[in-house]
Amino acid sequence: MEQRKTTIRVVAVHSGNAHVAIRGSVERQFAVDFGLVSARMAAALGTIAAAKLIAHEAGPRHVVAVSTGNLDFARYALREREPRDREMRLILDHMWKTLDRFDGWSLAYHPAKRHRLHGSPAAKDFPRGVFPWLKAEIRPAGERIVVQLPDCPAVQKQFAASIRSAVLKDGRFFVPAAAEKVVRAWVAAVTVTGGKEGKSDARQGTVG
Repeated sequence: MEQRKTTIRVVAVHSGNAHVAIRGSVERQFAVDFGLVSARMAAALGTIAAAKLIAHEAGPRHVVAVSTGNLDFARYALREREPRDREMRLILDHMWKTLDRFDGWSLAYHPAKRHRLHGSPAAKDFPRGVFPWLKAEIRPAGERIVVQLPDCPAVQKQFAASIRSAVLKDGRFFVPAAAEKVVRAWVAAVTVTGGKEGKSDARQGTVG
């Protein structure tokens, strides 16, 4: 039986921003702002987001081919070079583990074409449907709320970029209680799938 193949094209146009296009078993295109990170880190985070979306919607039984327009990221991902930055090494390790869940995967460098990309990651709206598998726990803590998110660097970087008042401590985000509606709007947006928005559990959530 011929293996199914899905391609991920990820281009980090500016520092912190990644444009992702998925073709094959899943058809999706989106732009994501990961905050104050390098373009190569944004490319890695975009690859993680895309791979987890594919696994959620189509399962792991196929081959994923990643194409990137960032040469530094490609060299790191193919283990041709080792980044000095510890955080980048941890993110790459997370990416490799995510991709290794598929039947097979490959990654290649293809320079980005010089054309205008549609969809700005700097838009005021949260990225829709980027993390359909995500489950969040939100609970009150006095004048703040505590937000527990999955241990995924792509999720955590995007949340921090979207909710500027969020402070990460001991694996949890602390946000002013006045911003709870905004946090819930973020969860609803990033988990939307098939026209239905996901929900956060204010009492006892499962971290996926």
